[in-house]
Amino acid sequence: KDQSNATETDIISWCRENMANYKVPRLLRFVEALPMNASGKVLKTELRAMHNASISNA
Repeated sequence: KDQSNATETDIISWCRENMANYKVPRLLRFVEALPMNASGKVLKTELRAMHNASISNA
């Protein structure tokens, strides 16, 4: 299946079939790009802030 058209359900189903139960994500969030610093590392603090903001808006 074309990876760009994968849905949350498709990805979680694949994880359930191919990963240990405790590793399967409970939810997914699709973003255009991950926040990166100048050296190309993912800014985990910004990811956490995005997650916390989405929870408080729900």
